[in-house]
Amino acid sequence: MIKISKKYYVHFLALSIICFQNSFALCDTLKITNDDIPQIVKSKGLNYLELQNKAKQNQLILDQFILGYKWTSTLDLSREWDNTDTTGNGSNYDSTKDKYSFFLNKKFLTSTTTTFELTQANYKSNAFNTNYAQNYFTLTVDQNLYPFISTPQDQLAYQALTKDSDRFTLQNELDLNDNIRDAVNLFWKTLAIQKSVQENSDLLKKYEALVKLIQRKRQNSYASAGELEQAFAEYEQRKQNLIDDRNTLENYLVQLKQLLNIKPQDTLELVQVQKTASMPDLYKNDIKQLKRYQIQKLKTASAQDAYEASKLKGLPRFGVYAKFTDQGLDSNSSQSYDEFKNFTKDKYSIGLKLDYTFDDSASEKDREIKSVTNSIEKERLMRSESDLNNQIAVAFNKVENAYTSLKTTDTILKYRSEALKQININYNQGRSDISFLIDALNKKIQAEVAILNAIGNFETAKADYLNLIF
Repeated sequence: MIKISKKYYVHFLALSIICFQNSFALCDTLKITNDDIPQIVKSKGLNYLELQNKAKQNQLILDQFILGYKWTSTLDLSREWDNTDTTGNGSNYDSTKDKYSFFLNKKFLTSTTTTFELTQANYKSNAFNTNYAQNYFTLTVDQNLYPFISTPQDQLAYQALTKDSDRFTLQNELDLNDNIRDAVNLFWKTLAIQKSVQENSDLLKKYEALVKLIQRKRQNSYASAGELEQAFAEYEQRKQNLIDDRNTLENYLVQLKQLLNIKPQDTLELVQVQKTASMPDLYKNDIKQLKRYQIQKLKTASAQDAYEASKLKGLPRFGVYAKFTDQGLDSNSSQSYDEFKNFTKDKYSIGLKLDYTFDDSASEKDREIKSVTNSIEKERLMRSESDLNNQIAVAFNKVENAYTSLKTTDTILKYRSEALKQININYNQGRSDISFLIDALNKKIQAEVAILNAIGNFETAKADYLNLIF
């Protein structure tokens, strides 16, 4: 016989306690009610981060466009060595030119471009001992006149992006409500199957007790023909139903954890908050106030702006520019700077320019695509009001039907409970057949599960309707 020391038992017990504590540290039991679902979805649901990133992405696209209209600066430092013949007599003279330039540029949504240039240049040459310093400042303003003077292309593009950003924000809100509806629906389905597991577990014990009762009756020759076999068959059927329900419950819990972004190892405890079901009011306000209508309106306006901007691409571009230059030029660097800062040698110029792209087939195709898109969105907007009216009517009708079904199912449950009580009394008194008792037991369970399904159907239909009139 192998002897195990007392020390071994102490070590084993300590290790067991540590493992037991660690097993509980790795997972939590989360109690969730039907009232908790919306907040969980909004704060940490499966698609929460996706919706947050979509909103961020839309804002970044708009910011990226705006960056093209920020002030930009350039610093240019250079030295030039020149050994070419500058006199025309074949002599070679060396010269150097140091140049320091700073540029500021900015584009405006009005199709205006502004450039500031500040430059200092120092020139040295051994040709006739030529040395001079130059300081100058130049302001250039370039304005497109046609076809952008009334509807600048950049402005139209910016308007389209802004409307898209507003539309995506509204769509994110609707998508979040859809996620809440899906989570609510799954919660009630899981709660219903959880109730089915509980009821089948209880019923299995009742059938086990019923089998023992009939076995005693048979021993005393009181059992009816086939009564025990019928009880055994129903007992086995309940065992199989319980296995199926537990598998379904496990699948639903996995889906619910995934949808609510809960760790797989955590245990969920679903609790029903009892409250009276209430019908929402029928929507009677202006359809155009609804966010779904506003989304389509913004989408149509964005498509219109994009189309108008595309029409301007292939046209000739006629513009005007103006330039102001102030400079100082002298062999002495400080004297050159004094002339520059005193505006003694300023220069003005104005000009016209014309740009045209030949065979701009890419712009033509882009214009055709945006034209078709614009037509599609206008058609959708035109029928959006009537479509929403029809959808609201259908959704409200579903809520009414679900509410009626809920009330009916609740009444059925009361009748099933009372029927089971009376049939059970009659069976125990020998005044009822076992088939009536089995039928009453099964239908009572079906009614218990059906009431939870009815609540879930009503809450889902109600969420669909409220999301539609959001």
